[in-house]
Order: sequence, then structure tokens, then C-alpha cells
Amino acid sequence: MTSPLVGRPPTCLACLRRITSPASSSQTGNASIALTQVRGKKTEGRLRDQGVVVRLLKDVPQFGPEGSIFRTDRGRMRNHFFPNRKAEYMTRARLSELGLTKQDIGERDYMFGLLILLLPFLTGLAAAAAVVMIMMPGRSTNKLTPDNTQPNRALELMQTLIDETLIFERRLVHPPPAAGKTTASPEPSSASALEQKEKEAEERRKIHGSVSLQHIASVVKEKMMLDPEAVRIHVQPEDIQFIGLGAGVDKVEKIGSFEVEIRAHVGKARVEPIRRTITVVPH
Repeated sequence: MTSPLVGRPPTCLACLRRITSPASSSQTGNASIALTQVRGKKTEGRLRDQGVVVRLLKDVPQFGPEGSIFRTDRGRMRNHFFPNRKAEYMTRARLSELGLTKQDIGERDYMFGLLILLLPFLTGLAAAAAVVMIMMPGRSTNKLTPDNTQPNRALELMQTLIDETLIFERRLVHPPPAAGKTTASPEPSSASALEQKEKEAEERRKIHGSVSLQHIASVVKEKMMLDPEAVRIHVQPEDIQFIGLGAGVDKVEKIGSFEVEIRAHVGKARVEPIRRTITVVPH
């Protein structure tokens, strides 16, 4: 009699031979248990978790300098980096805000700051060689604090990296008529007609959306990312203001050129502000 543990007749030829053989017919129920096939859980096809993309907010030995972008374990970010304000999550929105793409995601620097950590345990020639390597120009191991960039140097970097004119393209609310369809307007014969013409000209300058301080700060941060030393310069939207547009104005909604003042800081030190021109052109 077929064992009750077998739910259906076996289809494998080897199983049929074992069940129909004389030796197997004399076995007890314990033998039929051994014939029960159990499918194991397969794990080889699973994709390994690649971690989460983060950006360091300060120098972290064996990970990289401030501004480094790489992937790390979710647990490390959740339990250590984020609570201690050592790194921020780099979502798609954050990458876009900084003007970056997935191509800018780098790798963890396992050797960053390692010599300084090992220096107390080195003696003799090894310690001397480590000190020489730390003091070499271009070495990142001596940049363990974000305050190494002096305000004067930060001002020089800002003047070099930020263009005199920052151009933003926007669509016009009232696009100009196509060529050949322009109608000549009569000459104004009174002050009211002249005022009406000025209003129409101002209306034609309006754009869809706006150019805000957030947009300007994002462009400035993008340019700061081009230099490994300039990434230590912090510029926020509240550090930028329009000149000549009144207090509290944080955006423009028409084409034209506007002057802005950009302030920044490195660590706790303030940097002398610079002025740049923002030009909004039709797209």
C-alpha cells in the first residue's frame, strides 16, 4: 500500500523503481519519509543589496572627505552617519538639486585619513615617512576638518568658479509672433496710450514659472562641486539676495538681467560676499 505521506504517484523513474522493488515494499513508514522530496529555498538568484547613496557632510576617515558621494550599507547610514550628521541621503531629487547625475556617484576611499589614525602606533622611520606623506601637497589625508579652506581662499575660489553672468532659460507666457505676422502698432498720441504700450511690453516679458533663490543656489553649488576644495564652501538660498528689487523678494518672473549678492561661509567663518548678474532669457 502506498505510504500516506506521498500525496500523488511519483513521476520520476528512479522513485518508481525504489517503490516497486521488493526491498522497498518491506520497509516501514520511516523509509517512506526518506523518499519524500523537499524542495529547498534557492538564494543564488537573488540580487545583492547595493546599499544607499549618501553624501558626506564632513571628513570621515576610511570613507572620504566632505562632499564625497558613494554607496554604503543602509544600517550604517541609518544608525551612525545620519544620526551623527556625518552624511545625507542622496535621493534623485537631491542629486538634481545639486546638478548631479548617477555618473557622479563614486567609491568609498578606504585609505582616506588612515595615516593619521595609524600615526600614534608608528615609531622611528615609519612615523617619519607617514608625516612626510601627510604633509605632501595634494594628499587628502591631512584634510580631516572642513575648516581648512580659509575665507580668503574661499573668496578666490568663488570668484573663479562662479561666472560673472549666470544664464537661465524660461518659456515666455506670450511668445512673440512668427516672422511676417508682425502688425505695426500706431504711434501713441497721448500719455495713456504710451502707458498702455509700456504695460503690453512688460506683459510680453513674463515667463512661465520663475527663477528663485533656490535655483541660483543650486547652480552655485553645482559650480562649487567642480573643485575638491570648493565643495567645503557652503551656500544656501538664504545667503543670496536680489539687489534693487526690495526686501523679501526671492524670485523673478520675467526676462531681463538682475544683480544678486552671494554670501557664503566655510565652517564658522564668513566669506566676503560677491555680486553676480542673473540673466533670464527666453527659451
